Amino acid sequence: MPTKDPASSSIRTMHSTHTIGSRLLAFLLALGTAVALTGATFGQGLVQDLEKVEKDTTSTKSTSQTVPEFLDSPGKTLQTFMAAMSDSPVNYQRAVGCFAGTSGTEVSTSNRIRADRLYSYLQNLGFEASSANGIPYQVQSGVDTCVLLPAPETCTALTRQRSNQIEELANGKAILRMSTDSNGSWRFDKATLDEDNLQVLRDANLKLIDMDPSLRDAVAGNSIEGWVLVQIPPVLRNEFLLVMYWQWIALGILIFLGLLADRFSRLITRSFFLKWAKRTFKIDALDPSDKAMHRCVRSTGLLLATIIWRIGVELLFLPLDVLEILLVATSVMLILAAVNAGFKFADLLGMFFSHRAKHTENKLDDLLVPLLTKSAKILLVIVGFIYFAQAIDVQISPLLAGLGIGGIGFAFAAQNSIENFFGSVTVLLDRPFQVGDWVVIDEVEGTVIAVGMRSSRVRTFYDSVVTLPNSILVNNKVNNYGMRSYRRWTTRLGLLYETSPAQVEAFCEGARELVREHPYMRKDYYQVFLNEFGDSGIEVLVYVFWEAPDWQTELRERHRFMLDLMRLAAELEVSFAYPTQTVYLAKSPRIPDMPSALEAGQHKAHNEQAGREAARRVTAGAQWMEGKPPPYAFKSAEQTRAEDAGAHFTPDAPEDVDTRGSEGE
Repeated sequence: MPTKDPASSSIRTMHSTHTIGSRLLAFLLALGTAVALTGATFGQGLVQDLEKVEKDTTSTKSTSQTVPEFLDSPGKTLQTFMAAMSDSPVNYQRAVGCFAGTSGTEVSTSNRIRADRLYSYLQNLGFEASSANGIPYQVQSGVDTCVLLPAPETCTALTRQRSNQIEELANGKAILRMSTDSNGSWRFDKATLDEDNLQVLRDANLKLIDMDPSLRDAVAGNSIEGWVLVQIPPVLRNEFLLVMYWQWIALGILIFLGLLADRFSRLITRSFFLKWAKRTFKIDALDPSDKAMHRCVRSTGLLLATIIWRIGVELLFLPLDVLEILLVATSVMLILAAVNAGFKFADLLGMFFSHRAKHTENKLDDLLVPLLTKSAKILLVIVGFIYFAQAIDVQISPLLAGLGIGGIGFAFAAQNSIENFFGSVTVLLDRPFQVGDWVVIDEVEGTVIAVGMRSSRVRTFYDSVVTLPNSILVNNKVNNYGMRSYRRWTTRLGLLYETSPAQVEAFCEGARELVREHPYMRKDYYQVFLNEFGDSGIEVLVYVFWEAPDWQTELRERHRFMLDLMRLAAELEVSFAYPTQTVYLAKSPRIPDMPSALEAGQHKAHNEQAGREAARRVTAGAQWMEGKPPPYAFKSAEQTRAEDAGAHFTPDAPEDVDTRGSEGE
């Protein structure tokens, strides 16, 4: 029986209007639901009335429709079919239009095979495209059937002779006839196109060839299948489970060729990917055994093998029942293999682009690469689903219509997903953070490690991973510490009240000189001044900034600066105050002699110079004076043991402890 071709199913793509906000979309859908429920009864009656009118209109059109001229008689239908099959290339659409139950558009693989076999059998009987060979161009009124086997008496003697031979070899079970359809067009009927009938005709024709060797050349020239069957020895034409012996052998060879192509393709694609990665993405250290590349190579080989199996199945001239099963199976395998290969190739491209993104200063590409990879996979799934539905002959148009109706409830269920999608769009457009930034989002603090279509992942300082829905990014503030140009540090240093003004002035200027000397500190803005008189001592404000790339480097430089402040205080004989109170008892108040303002002004320059010289003595011999240290790098236990033993280190592993001369110590 004729089957529907998956490729003939028309696919209607329904486009839905997307609003900017998911809440507005949900409100509109809810409103639509209320209207739909209110008018359900009226709508149902209206649809029934429209269907009735449509049926009446269709019935009127069918009765008044004119029959195509090339199908208005058995002779013209036969000539139309033979002429279409003898064209170069073959006009299968016109030929299949001569079959019952078709409209000339359902050119499936099964129908093409039916057309080829029917054309071969008609040629063996002596029918040609040049003439109808006695098949009438006009029939009497009330006649709706024209039998071609056995051939009518009006046909040539050769056609009637071969017709009788085939009729006898088929034991009278073969059928070749045309009949009128509901429109009055003459077409080959379903009994003629039935698989069992075509098998009977094939066996009878093969027996006829064996009986009359003179037909071998004619049959071999009719079609490729006829040529193959003529060349095959008769013993290999015997059947086992509806399949000839030579076809079983050909299936084995086809499977072997697919496996061989799989292995050969893996060798070629692996070498290609290695050269491609080196030439395009500048990846020299790509491991040939890398998992992403290995999976992509393996999926590519499987795809090539499946393509060979899919094409080869059509070339074996199998029975239609068996062929349809194998066509569906190989089509499904081909779709799954293509989607799988697309997934693996997307992963490989993602790995290549991620490697390239790590070597760029802009971190936007670190966000785009995983998002584009996931988007490509989603697109592959959608396309694969459409072709899968075609392969198993499922009409997806009603399914899409049902999804449109059911989208009302789906929109409410997917409201959060829509919000998350707009959140991911916000990350791409506004770029509130990038991969690797230190952020605080909705009381979650940590480092961004990934941004997806639905959620983002943040690794906290407890080394846990928190998954945040992207919808949070739309409605909550994002505090991005990673975008800071400078890292501020402020403190108050308490000095004893016994510290002289000269010592305080020298200490403050010395601290400023330390800021000027330190490589990671901001030079254009810093504050070091005597700020307050505290309960336990006089307080010096230290307000500075570090231009450090990460927190570890900031801590190291803060550690270094604080130690230098302690060394500066020791150099100037300045003591830090403890949180204590001292009570003095005296019989009578006495105001100590204070130097005049003029004397203080005379010694100010000398005191500042003394502070600067003390700061220079503190920093003399420091390793970082020779060059700006690199960012902080963690050391292993083996490195520290080697360092204690006095081993030499390269600049890639800088020391954290200053090496100073005898004056600094």
